[in-house]
Amino acid sequence: MPEINSGTVITMTLKQLLAAATLLVGSLWAILAFTMGNIRDDVSDIRVAVTANQDRNADTQQYATSTDGELRKEIAALTAELRTTNAGLINLTSSVGGLDKSIRAVDERLTKSVEWQVAF
Repeated sequence: MPEINSGTVITMTLKQLLAAATLLVGSLWAILAFTMGNIRDDVSDIRVAVTANQDRNADTQQYATSTDGELRKEIAALTAELRTTNAGLINLTSSVGGLDKSIRAVDERLTKSVEWQVAF
């Protein structure tokens, strides 16, 4: 077997050179087509995922907006109920104050009655 090194001369015909170039270009084209096809599929999948994510974001924004409105209504209703309760508590406080005065008056009368009976 002859020794092959950097000084070895290879002779080819033009037909062989064109066949080799065609084979090389065809191989490169096949590799490139396969790679680009996979890249297109990946980009397509990414676009579908991004679109779905954007749709979910829009839905989430809409849900948050509607929930915010509902919460505002609930808080307004609770505020009105608290005002009503507060007014009732003010009336209760004045009623308890009046009851306390009545109890003190009865207590004073009982004390005077007991003192009068003891002195009798």
